[in-house]
Amino acid sequence: MQDFNQQGVRINLADTPWVECDCGSMSFEPGLMFKKISALVSPSGKEEVMPVETFICKDCKGIPSFVHKKIPGIPENMKAVKKIEQ
Repeated sequence: MQDFNQQGVRINLADTPWVECDCGSMSFEPGLMFKKISALVSPSGKEEVMPVETFICKDCKGIPSFVHKKIPGIPENMKAVKKIEQ
């Protein structure tokens, strides 16, 4: 495993944990969502649409909590949910 070096700090990636979705999956894909910007606050004075980059779980198709906690206003139906143990 490679070391990660940023700003003089070396991190051995073998010593770091993998990040899981709330459903337990560890596979994600990039996604885009769009926010409408009101003409009242838009720099152009016209209604605009702004893209918001996110990551989507490949298994449950939801946005994991470690992502949606950093993006305000994610709709509840887009959030990943914990897998129910049977």
